[in-house]
Amino acid sequence: RHVHRGHRASRTQQVGAVDPTAGRGPAPEHAREEDEQHERLKWARELAGLLVEGKLPFSPTQGASAEEGHLRCCRGVRAATLCQRISCWRPFRRWLVASGYPAFPESHDSVLEYMELRRKEGAPRTTVTSLLLSLKFLEEAGEVPLESRISQHPSLDNEAKEGAAAAAAISRITRS
Repeated sequence: RHVHRGHRASRTQQVGAVDPTAGRGPAPEHAREEDEQHERLKWARELAGLLVEGKLPFSPTQGASAEEGHLRCCRGVRAATLCQRISCWRPFRRWLVASGYPAFPESHDSVLEYMELRRKEGAPRTTVTSLLLSLKFLEEAGEVPLESRISQHPSLDNEAKEGAAAAAAISRITRS
C-alpha cells in the first residue's frame, strides 16, 4: 500500500478501487497520513543524528520523548522536504570528512571551497543553491543562533549566484 517517494499512485488507487487489505488496518484515508508520519520520523532521526554529529546546539532530549525531540528539529516541514535537504547535504558531508574537516563546517571557507570545486566539476546549476538551502535548513534545525550561522556569510550567497549564472551560460552554449 505504501507508495514510495517519487512514484505516483496508480489510477485505481487514485479513484478508490477496492482495497484487498481493507479491514486489516487503518482506514485508507488515514493510511497516507500514517505513511507521511512514518517517513517524517525516519528522516527526523537522520536529521537529528546529523545535528548531534555536527555538534550543533540542538538537543533531541529536550522534548517529552525521543520521538518528539527528533520531530522538533524538523521545523514542521514534510518528509519529502526533509529527504531533499538531507540528500543534498550528504555529498558535502562526505567531502568534509574525506578532506579532514569536521562533519559540519566550522567556517564559510570549507563551504566555499566545496562550492567552487562543484562548479569547476560542472555540477548542475542547482547543486550549489541546493547545498546553501540545506546548510541554512540544518543551521535553523540545529538551533544555531543567527549571528553564528555560516550560511549568512555573503561570500556563500555570491558564490551560489555566480555558480548558477556560470552553469546557465554553459547550458546556453551547449544548446546552441
